[in-house]
Amino acid sequence: MAAKLKKHERKQQETTMNIRTLSSAALLGALVLGGTSAAHAQAYPAHPIKLIVGYAPAGSVDTFARIIAPELGRELGQTVVIENVAGAGGIIGVTRAVNAKPDGYTVLMGIVSDVVIAPILQSSAKYTYRDLAAVAPLGTSGVGVVANPNLGVKSFGDLIARAKANPGKLTYGATGVGSLPAIAMESFKLTTGTDITFIPYASASKIATDVIGGNVDIAVSGLPALLELIKSGRVTGVGVMSHDRDIGNPDLASAGETPELKGMDYYFWTGIFAPSNTPEPIVQTLNAAFSRVMAKPEIQARFKELGVKVSPPTSPAAFGQFVASSDAQWQKLIEEAKIPRQ
Repeated sequence: MAAKLKKHERKQQETTMNIRTLSSAALLGALVLGGTSAAHAQAYPAHPIKLIVGYAPAGSVDTFARIIAPELGRELGQTVVIENVAGAGGIIGVTRAVNAKPDGYTVLMGIVSDVVIAPILQSSAKYTYRDLAAVAPLGTSGVGVVANPNLGVKSFGDLIARAKANPGKLTYGATGVGSLPAIAMESFKLTTGTDITFIPYASASKIATDVIGGNVDIAVSGLPALLELIKSGRVTGVGVMSHDRDIGNPDLASAGETPELKGMDYYFWTGIFAPSNTPEPIVQTLNAAFSRVMAKPEIQARFKELGVKVSPPTSPAAFGQFVASSDAQWQKLIEEAKIPRQ
C-alpha cells in the first residue's frame, strides 16, 4: 500500500512539473508574441505613406494635402507622398483608397462630395462610407459662387434678377454632376425659380480659368480655391452658399442674408480616411499624428487664410459617427429634393 502511495505521489509530482513546464512555455510564447506585436506596432510606419487626393493639383483638396503632408511626415517620421488621382468627381481616388491594402501605408484625404454624396447619387461609385475607416477630421469650408467681372453680378440678389431676366442663357460650372457645388446650385435654381445651364468640369482650376476667360458665367466651387482670384479681382465674389459668412472672406455675403435663400446651408467637410479593416493601433497612430499637426498655430493660421474652420481634435470613433450622420442627412436631403441617381 505504501509502495503504491509513493508511486502515486511520484506521478502527481511529475504531472505538476509537466504542467508548470507547459505553463512556463506558454507564458514565454505569449511574451514573445506580445513583444513581436508591440514591435510591429512601434515599427509603423517603416516606409513612406501615400496620401491619395481625388482631384487635380491646385484645387482646394490638393492645397490642403500639400500643407499637411510635410508636417504629417515629420510627426510620423516618414515621408508622406501625395498621389493625385483625379476624375469622376473624386470617385476614382476614393475607389483607389478603398481597394488599397489596409496596412496604414495608403490614406485618403476625402470630402463630403466623394465619401458620402457620390455613393448616393452615382452608380459608378461602387463603395459607401463604410468601406473606409474614419481617421480624423480636418475642418469645414464654404461653397463659393463667383462670376466673370464683365457680367455685372455682385451679389445673390443680382444673380437671381439676371437669371430671371435671361432664362437659360446664363451658365455655371461645377465639378461633377453629383458634386456638392452642383447640388447646391441646382438647389439654388429650384428655390429661386431660375434656369441656369450647368456645365460640368473635371477640375476647379479649369472652371476658374473659364470664368476669367468668359467661357462660363458663374463658377461654383470650394471657396478656398477661389479666394485668391476674388482678392485679385480676376473674378467677382457673389457669395457663399451657407447660412453664415465664411472665415476665409468675411466680406463675402452668405446665402442666409438673401431672403430667397434663407434656408440654404451648404458647406464642405474634409478629413483623413484609411481603407476599412486597417488595424486599430495604426488608425490611432495616424489620428494622434494628424491631431498634433492640426493643433499647430501656424497650420491653423494657414487654414484660416484659406477659409477653413479647423475641427477640434477628436477620436476616430467620433469622426466615424459624424460621417455616418452626414450620410443620413444627405440621404434625406437628396430624397426630399428628388435628385435622380445617375
